[in-house]
Amino acid sequence: MATAHPADPVIDRPETALGFLLNQAAAIVRDRTAAALAPVNLHPRVFGVLLLIGHQPGVTQTEASQRLRIDRTTMSQFVTDLSNRKLIKQAVSPDDRRNRRLQLTAQGSRTLRRAAALAEQVEHDVTAGLSRADNAALKSTLAQLLRSL
Repeated sequence: MATAHPADPVIDRPETALGFLLNQAAAIVRDRTAAALAPVNLHPRVFGVLLLIGHQPGVTQTEASQRLRIDRTTMSQFVTDLSNRKLIKQAVSPDDRRNRRLQLTAQGSRTLRRAAALAEQVEHDVTAGLSRADNAALKSTLAQLLRSL
């Protein structure tokens, strides 16, 4: 069948385009993670914020926003929600009173552990078709790609 455009590998075979592949995989993982996190009432992006705060206690809201590539308005909404749910606490930064340092509460730590276990199960399920070596290579390559951007 003739195409209406000149030969273009991305158009003719989108399954070979990195952006297409990453978008499709991310959509599947995001949807499955959202379903898995429903019992703890966390959206995957909010889980990412909680995970970062757990990994880097005292991170500022601005640093978290930059690190997770979340715009400041959305991050502010996430932080307000997490604070209202008593999952995190905010403290004024001694370095700059405009900045808030974020830390998990005891309830936040418990919620993070439960959510992490649920997310880990999703990761296990979506990578079940890969060998351990391929799974490790995938993670390594994606991490390298992110560092290079």
